[in-house]
Amino acid sequence: MLCCIVAAIFKQLNFINGIIMIIAITIDRFEEDNAVLKSEDRQTIIWPKKLLPAGAHEGAVLSFNIHSSKEAEELKKAEAKDILNEIINIE
Repeated sequence: MLCCIVAAIFKQLNFINGIIMIIAITIDRFEEDNAVLKSEDRQTIIWPKKLLPAGAHEGAVLSFNIHSSKEAEELKKAEAKDILNEIINIE
């Protein structure tokens, strides 16, 4: 029953105002220094083991929070513009 409740919560939180997306990912197996992760729709993600939470194991379900950041996007754009201006102005 708890499994069904958790699954329902993940589905309800998939999009909150179109900005935040929460995805449940399962650790399928380990291969050398990487973990093979599987999403609910069976997409595969190769992820470095060293970046997993402590105690992560095969079968563990991880939560990935994905969101867009306009502030970070604008900062990156400004940095790229500054670098291009430096290149153009070099004599």
